Amino acid sequence: MLGLGSSLSLGGVTNDSVLDTIAGLQVWLQNGSGVAVEQWNDSSGNGNHITQSDSAKQAALDQGGLEFDGDDSAQDVYDFTADVAVAVFTAFICIELDDADGQELFSNSGTSDFLKINHNATTEFRIKKNDGAIDQLFNHSTDIPAGAYVLMFRQNAGNTMTYGVNLDFETATLTSSTATTMTINQFGLAGSGGIDGTVLEVAVYNSTLTDDEATLVINDISARCGL
Repeated sequence: MLGLGSSLSLGGVTNDSVLDTIAGLQVWLQNGSGVAVEQWNDSSGNGNHITQSDSAKQAALDQGGLEFDGDDSAQDVYDFTADVAVAVFTAFICIELDDADGQELFSNSGTSDFLKINHNATTEFRIKKNDGAIDQLFNHSTDIPAGAYVLMFRQNAGNTMTYGVNLDFETATLTSSTATTMTINQFGLAGSGGIDGTVLEVAVYNSTLTDDEATLVINDISARCGL
């Protein structure tokens, strides 16, 4: 526990954002910017949009983001326009959960890589990588019932992973090194816990942000999303 507390220090929303001033921004699905049911444009400039061309499988627009229905039957799965491959990385997801059961977030269509919420009495952040060679489970001590949060996953250079619920950061030591490339090409994964709630903003860096940088990003996202 880094002692940052769980309450967010929010300022007013401005036209500027700190997200693109920090090195390594690869994906930025910005709240209220370039979002439509068929495609959410990447504001990072890297062209890593998420798309769903089938109208029967599209999420709904809500609060400047996309509202997913939690259906596991191949609905609401969005593809990245290109694979996003990261070794060390820091990912942020601002989400308003309607149901805190298993939620598949970033994933690989071959199911070899994923980051997810797995809610089973306590909050579990799970990372699976490298065709099953590394399959680690970590329980964050902060339970997350239905509600709005900024979640952070940070893969450090070495064998630790840092998880954040708002500004409450905890670090776990894993049994083997996690400093290997993770490939994601989907947002959500059908059949393994579809997202049930509204995704308000997403950012992924191909770098290990410092705690101070992560705090700036979380505060910035929180203010823009009205948390």
